[in-house]
Amino acid sequence: MRIYLWCISYLKRYISHVIYYIILSLLYTIGLIAIPKLIKILADEILVNQDRTQFHIWICIVGFVTMILILANFSKNRVGTLLQERVVWDIKMSIMSKVRRLGVPYFESHSTGEILALFYVEVDAASKIYQKYIPGTLQTLILLMSTMFVMISMNAKLALAAMSCFFAYYLIGPYFEKKAALNGRKSVVQKIAVEKQTYESISGIMELRSVSQEQWSLQELLVRLDESHQSNFRASLFAFLRGSIRWNTIIGGSIVVFIYGYYLVRWEQLSVGSFIAFTLLYFQVMKNLTDIVTLITEQKMQLIQLERLHQFLTQQLSTVESDKKTIELPLDVLGELRFENVTFEYITGHSVLRNFNLNIRLGEKVALIGPSGSGKTTVTKMIGRLIEPTSGQISINRVPLSQISISHLLEQIGYMFQETYLYSISVKENILFGNLNASDEDIIKAAQAAYAHDFILQLPDGYNTVLGDRGSKLSGGQKQRIALARMFIRNPKIVILDEGTSSLDKISESIVQRALNQLLHDRITIAVAHRLSTLESFDRIIYLKNGTIVDEGTYEEMMQRWGDINEEVEGGGRG
Repeated sequence: MRIYLWCISYLKRYISHVIYYIILSLLYTIGLIAIPKLIKILADEILVNQDRTQFHIWICIVGFVTMILILANFSKNRVGTLLQERVVWDIKMSIMSKVRRLGVPYFESHSTGEILALFYVEVDAASKIYQKYIPGTLQTLILLMSTMFVMISMNAKLALAAMSCFFAYYLIGPYFEKKAALNGRKSVVQKIAVEKQTYESISGIMELRSVSQEQWSLQELLVRLDESHQSNFRASLFAFLRGSIRWNTIIGGSIVVFIYGYYLVRWEQLSVGSFIAFTLLYFQVMKNLTDIVTLITEQKMQLIQLERLHQFLTQQLSTVESDKKTIELPLDVLGELRFENVTFEYITGHSVLRNFNLNIRLGEKVALIGPSGSGKTTVTKMIGRLIEPTSGQISINRVPLSQISISHLLEQIGYMFQETYLYSISVKENILFGNLNASDEDIIKAAQAAYAHDFILQLPDGYNTVLGDRGSKLSGGQKQRIALARMFIRNPKIVILDEGTSSLDKISESIVQRALNQLLHDRITIAVAHRLSTLESFDRIIYLKNGTIVDEGTYEEMMQRWGDINEEVEGGGRG
């Protein structure tokens, strides 16, 4: 019920459409109930009296009622479809909005396939709820209650006798419904596992081929599919048994109606026309009762699928929030970046950083080195407030980051990661992504500064060349230079390089380093690296281990004290 009410809450924006749908449903119900009543009049009055004039009037009324039914049903379905499309669109936008606002820790613990499954599995279930189950339940309830009221008003004893057989179904029906629901829940979980396995099999195809493990991936997928098919089969079997038993109770009720109705007509307690009308209404009620039970049962299965979506959209945001009063710090007069006794824990009691202290002045280039898990990347994430320190404080010009508008802060920071992400759009648009207000001249200047202009001109359509998925048409060095051009056009005051050149060959690395030397002038620069050979131009090298600073100094000083520490430093990874 909690999830169902959450679903209904999305209809609040469209309350006028919902009211219109209810009015059309009532009109459609009146038309359906009017048909048996008209048949009663035909049997009891028109046929008995052989009145041709009344018969012609009767035909006109039937035609009018039929026209009302058609128009009401068409309009009702049109409004229902419009509601479904708009609400499903709202849910998709809610997911996208939530994804954009979730903190970095969420994405570090959840796979892309798991998030994408929300759009394909859960949104599909939501679509069915709004397309079929909510409008179907509403329409059927209105029709059921109206028809039962008319039946009871015609003959209460016959109505009670007819319904008793159907209600007997509930002595054994719930067992089969529970079994069908439990297997349906299991089927949903396994369907998500299939979607995830399918995504990983496709997205990792190059890796699978490189190690000749396509067959292993296929076997894993087949196992997941087999488990899913088994659960679907059991869910369908119990649903079939449930429906068969319910159908037999309906047949039993119809036999009671015919036998008891025969005696009521014989005893002149019910007219022939009323008996015919009652029989038609009985089958209408039985259909409605069957439909309502089916809708509720199937709806439960869909709501089970929506449970994960509901949890996702209602979970507490793990992103960082600004203080209520924030300022836009004039970073054009940036002085220093300061870490004061900063501690960070992903898991309580397990510190990634412990009492970390560091001051970086404007124009200074500082490199962080150390083994995997030493806290290097954690430091860079906290500067942009992608994660928040467990304790301690980070400040710029003595102003705590929590007092600076997050959007304003991020505008002044440029990140460059080891894995450069380029979108499947043109080169020009990928560079423009750094500053949407930049001109074409700015784009070219940025590309030239990043030593990317020449190779861009050699592409099939130059700056208008559309790149493949994640920039697959470019080499690693070319992708990094596009990312640098994006950084140049952004013109950040703080530059963060997270092993940005570690995956490049020597030639590409040399070109990127030349471009970086232009970019890093008069800025605060923090780099995460694992090759000391790339750090000769840096002012300070900070050696981290187990979340604390072990040593620091210039490149020459560190080499003198430690010698070649590449073996211990290498490895990268999150830390």
